[in-house]
Amino acid sequence: MLEGNAWLSEETHEANLQASKLFAVARDAAQIPASRARALAAFGKAQLRLGERTEARSAFERALQLDARNPDAQKRLTAMDINEGREVQALQRCDALLQRGVNNSRLLADRYLLLALLGRATEARAQEGLDQFLVDASPAPPCGWDSADQFSQALREELCSHPSLRYERYGSASAASWRIDEPLLARAKVFPFFLDMLRREITAHLGRLDDGHALKQSAPERAQIRAWAVLAQGPGHEDWHMHQSGWISGVYYAAVPESVTTSLDQRGCIEFGNPELSHIPRLIPGQRLTVRPSPGKLLMFPSQAYHHTYPSDSSERRLAVGFDVIPIAP
Repeated sequence: MLEGNAWLSEETHEANLQASKLFAVARDAAQIPASRARALAAFGKAQLRLGERTEARSAFERALQLDARNPDAQKRLTAMDINEGREVQALQRCDALLQRGVNNSRLLADRYLLLALLGRATEARAQEGLDQFLVDASPAPPCGWDSADQFSQALREELCSHPSLRYERYGSASAASWRIDEPLLARAKVFPFFLDMLRREITAHLGRLDDGHALKQSAPERAQIRAWAVLAQGPGHEDWHMHQSGWISGVYYAAVPESVTTSLDQRGCIEFGNPELSHIPRLIPGQRLTVRPSPGKLLMFPSQAYHHTYPSDSSERRLAVGFDVIPIAP
């Protein structure tokens, strides 16, 4: 699987052929249904790139039969249906999976897209979940820091000298940006306090929701926080995406250029709403919500909500720490 994904990153016909062969080996070797489903979903992706749509669809459908929660098969099968004008059938599949207890963010995001394309705007907006849960907060600093500015400065210094800081990464939404995919190191002094602050804020905001809230009803019994950091300047930005592994996602702004905080346009802002997706080359109707970042701002939102950021066009760095609250399977 690792070697196949490495070949896919080359994005050439020959590389896709090689990846397809490797994924077929992984598919046949897998002993666990979920592992076989992952191999099938990857095999289907390679076949789709090779123009073998019938073979790809068969692989995605088989993957969902083996593991109804496989997000990659769900994503690509929905995209195929949308591009073939099969939105009604795709929505029926999503609803059938929901009735079986599949309630992950990829399925909810696909259901949002389908409802929007079918003209069911009110239902689509409710499915997106931003009206019900979008937290815009300025949390108090962790113990040991006198102010949020002081804490953000300490966090900036630690992350900007992080040994795994690297430019871009295949498979992420970050464009023309520097990333840290694993900020928490044994030697980290500040980041553990950041995670403690996140746990405090997440727990507090969830505690304010009533029991009938959609996020309360879909709350996992156990979860973990996965975090990463993105440093962007000039043309650096995040392409349209959602967080298919998460339940709740968010971002904390440790540094924001002054030109962004004082601007009257969308430079450096984060925007939620109807996305523009390369794998679905159609206009998806709907509304958008733009939020202006500022140092010390914490945003939390449902993981199924599509979002992107605008370049700041500034030589100053915007440092954002993104995170997902990821359900842990029983």
